[in-house]
Amino acid sequence: KYIEKISNDNILFFYPALYGAHKNHNNLLEAFFLISKLSLKPYKVLLTIRKNEIISRKFRNLSNIIFLERTSYIDVLNIYKFVDFLVYPSFSESYGLPLIEGEIFNKKIIASDLKYVYDVCSPFLVFDPNSPEDISLKLKSLLKNK
Repeated sequence: KYIEKISNDNILFFYPALYGAHKNHNNLLEAFFLISKLSLKPYKVLLTIRKNEIISRKFRNLSNIIFLERTSYIDVLNIYKFVDFLVYPSFSESYGLPLIEGEIFNKKIIASDLKYVYDVCSPFLVFDPNSPEDISLKLKSLLKNK
């Protein structure tokens, strides 16, 4: 119910992934940190990780980040109904199930500009996963134009 409620007033980005170095949460959070002080359309970022898994304290206190903790698969599927974008910054994947789920739920996919992404889906927008600056530029353009 909470996610449904906030979806009315916010653009929602969703990254359903466990924490791991190759999942690239840190660059994604750095990108959102870079745009957090700008006057943009209201947004929230939904992450299926624990707040204490994030190393940098500056990311833990971002008001636009919602740490959903461990989330059941059924809940993940229900969350897709309310989000605007699937964001997928992973450096490498053997498959990338959320990319398939994003396509099934007809979500706009913002993802790493890497071969595995194109093997699995047709992204709406891509970014350099190694560059928080590039990720933030792409996110900023979405939040200015949506």
